[in-house]
Amino acid sequence: MEITLPTRITFASLILTCLSLSACQQLPLGHVQETIPGDIAQTSQVLMVKDRHKINNLFADGYFAIGNYAITGIKKGSISSTNSSVGLYSQSSSKTDFRFKVSDQQTQWDVRCDLRAEGNVVRLFGVDGVSQKNNMHCQMQSLTDVGTASQQASFDLSAEMDSPRGQVVINQDAYSMRAYSYGNPHPDRTRIPEIFGFRIDNANGNQAAIELAQTPGRAWLNTKLNETQKTALVASLAALLIRFGS
Repeated sequence: MEITLPTRITFASLILTCLSLSACQQLPLGHVQETIPGDIAQTSQVLMVKDRHKINNLFADGYFAIGNYAITGIKKGSISSTNSSVGLYSQSSSKTDFRFKVSDQQTQWDVRCDLRAEGNVVRLFGVDGVSQKNNMHCQMQSLTDVGTASQQASFDLSAEMDSPRGQVVINQDAYSMRAYSYGNPHPDRTRIPEIFGFRIDNANGNQAAIELAQTPGRAWLNTKLNETQKTALVASLAALLIRFGS
């Protein structure tokens, strides 16, 4: 079973917050972004996700494609977890991993990702106060024709009671990574956002993005990137799709 984002966490924390406020309407909920961020497509090509179905994530050796990039050899590890409790306090942790390959006509990249989650629950006045941390680390490397490592890249993504944020590093060049949201069609209403996709940016603006809520989905990739940057960012997008995609 794959680790999922803690959907009940924010709700539980809201309950606790309401206890200290005169009315829940005072909670500072932000407006939900309803569409793909407008700046993503300005300098990017659209890469359609192909050969991917919701059932793909259930099996090892799964595959799909992002544009002309093949995502193959998807293998998911087992989950190990621990749980403990003392009185009104309980703690849990879990970890798992997955791996896959990304290839185009020129190169192939090997990707290995580790997932870790830690959670705490404190029961006060019959209400559970929940906190949880989620971390994802992926190590990526391109392979030469003889199977030796060439280019290196990595990314780290973390979330603690909030939308995930992280960083991609490609040969020491850093990019920021964060989720964008979608959902509420009414412009005057607010709610807690749900993750709709991820975007990857640097000082020059958006460089890549992935749509999660639709199957099979779409990706965006800046056409000005060099081939190493493109493949490494597609590998990052594929990891996000495997981890969070519907």
